Amino acid sequence: MKNLFIIFTILFTINVSAQLSETASTLKNSESTLFKDGGAELYGSIKQYSVNKWNKDHEMVVYEINQQVDAALQIINLMPKETTDLSTLMISIKKWSNGKTNESFFHPSMDWTMILYEYNNQIEAKNSY
Repeated sequence: MKNLFIIFTILFTINVSAQLSETASTLKNSESTLFKDGGAELYGSIKQYSVNKWNKDHEMVVYEINQQVDAALQIINLMPKETTDLSTLMISIKKWSNGKTNESFFHPSMDWTMILYEYNNQIEAKNSY
């Protein structure tokens, strides 16, 4: 009985969390104040990236969309700051966009979580010496 309760709890938790975050929903509906017309385009590219990565695993597609949206918005918030190292950011974008940055900044090959991870690691390393 205890095992059945644990399994039910895990399944319930997974089902409850398989929905878009508020941030992703806002971006999907183009209500983001960060974009005038680009919110839907960014969401569309993130959705396509997530579907390409996880295919028919819908829970993972939703999880990936939420992670990618959060990372993309963190990167976009970095850009206007004077402390942002834009050359390091562009190197990170180029590295994790599979060379598609020339086509569009919102190309579905952009892995925003890895771009953010790479940027943060490079800045940490740069500041350590």
